[in-house]
Amino acid sequence: MSYYDISMPIKDRMLSWPSDPDVSLKPFKTLEEKGSNVTELHAGTHFGTHIDAPKHNLADGGGVDSYDPEQFIGKATVLDLSEVTDPEISSEHLADAVPEGTERLLLKTRNSAQRLLEKPFTEDYVGLSADGAKWLAQRAGTGGLKLVGIDYLSIQRRGPDSTPHTALLGAGIAIVEGLFLTDVPAGEYELICLPLRIADGDGAPARALLKPLKPS
Repeated sequence: MSYYDISMPIKDRMLSWPSDPDVSLKPFKTLEEKGSNVTELHAGTHFGTHIDAPKHNLADGGGVDSYDPEQFIGKATVLDLSEVTDPEISSEHLADAVPEGTERLLLKTRNSAQRLLEKPFTEDYVGLSADGAKWLAQRAGTGGLKLVGIDYLSIQRRGPDSTPHTALLGAGIAIVEGLFLTDVPAGEYELICLPLRIADGDGAPARALLKPLKPS
């Protein structure tokens, strides 16, 4: 059965966080002049589909290379919360919806229905609330939650409260942002989503794939 590619295509001037470097791709060498094509890529570490390391928000946090790759490979649940009209996903939305024993949770919100990753940056996107993140953080640990992903550039709404990041990262839960989930039905999948191995990196772009565990 084929995989869903839930990664953002990397291209020149693609959507990026307003305070981060713009993404730029331009020819550095050409086949005609140098015998090969080489493209110069300029970007921050948190562009497109990417993974946040603890170092991103925690003073003593480890780099992205400190993650165990197993955190990003294995059974994942896509939870469809597209009907939530609130600007944040709270513990109230999660409590009766997250299956017991979930190890990797991908939040599909109205961001996907509105295809926000294909449009200019907007602050009118759905994020995870502080209490929602704390609720998820309580489900970390041995045999518990290892990863949370969302379908916009940040797990949290833009603003000074970084609790959604710090609560998850502090509990050892990896964060994946910028996931294309528009065409992905809710359900159980096998996830493969590995970050680039940037030494002591605060984050890294990733290629993310989902394979249905049951026929649709």
